[in-house]
Amino acid sequence: MEHFILRKKNKGQVSVEFMLLIVIVLLYIQTVIQPSLNVASSSVNDSTRVGQARFAAEKLANAVEFAQSTYGTTKQTITILIPKRATIACFDSSAPEPNNRNRFEMKVKIDSDVAICPEVIPNTDPPTYECVKSFFVLYDVDIDCSGLLTLGGTTKNVLQKVVIRRRNSEVANPRLVVEIDVE
Repeated sequence: MEHFILRKKNKGQVSVEFMLLIVIVLLYIQTVIQPSLNVASSSVNDSTRVGQARFAAEKLANAVEFAQSTYGTTKQTITILIPKRATIACFDSSAPEPNNRNRFEMKVKIDSDVAICPEVIPNTDPPTYECVKSFFVLYDVDIDCSGLLTLGGTTKNVLQKVVIRRRNSEVANPRLVVEIDVE
């Protein structure tokens, strides 16, 4: 007895069944696997941008602390990478609220609720999230952010040079003043 595949009249049926199986597999990939990959890719991109913005804000805060801890006048130039859809704001000693002074704040617009983010603020229209984190300067120092109020906010990654200068204030009660400017 011959096997049914080897019979001439069943060869077309095997080809149709094979093509039908391929179509079912492709539909499964398109409807189940592809959306999962898009969500995973978006989460990885969000986590990367949050990490880059966090590193940039920490680098600024650390550079200010380093300038404060050195002796005499100091000038330090650092380069930071600000990822797309992210901003880094500087709040200096003249900020109206005491707990908002001497800090850097990063905000990153993200598409998913990333676990790495310390504080996530949901936006409803369009449905996105905003990751917010503050980095405080630990030393008692006057920061002048007039040259750097906000960095970033663009649709592409930006490499930014920032100059940090330390000088003594001219007032009767001498305090250290750290000026931050964009180069």
